[in-house]
Amino acid sequence: MSGVQIPVERPSHLETTSLGAAFAAGIGIGFWSKEWVLNAKKGAFDSKEAGSSTGQTWQPNVDKDTNSSQYAKWKKAVALSYDLADLAEPDQAPLPAS
Repeated sequence: MSGVQIPVERPSHLETTSLGAAFAAGIGIGFWSKEWVLNAKKGAFDSKEAGSSTGQTWQPNVDKDTNSSQYAKWKKAVALSYDLADLAEPDQAPLPAS
């Protein structure tokens, strides 16, 4: 298996966190339905009705060998990170979530 070679689309609305909070609040008070937010034209963040559309698209341009090598290194880095939580002292407070 190799790394995912699919286009990456950035929405034109860059404040997706605030937009998501607004949608959650709107759902909470019944202004929008969950179905509209999640399904409207491939998702609310891409919906022209929601005031957003695809902004910029990046196409993959890495050859197969380089992609495979980079993906193998990524998998190794992830595997090495599994035990990092064990390095904390037992009486040490957990790191804050980012």
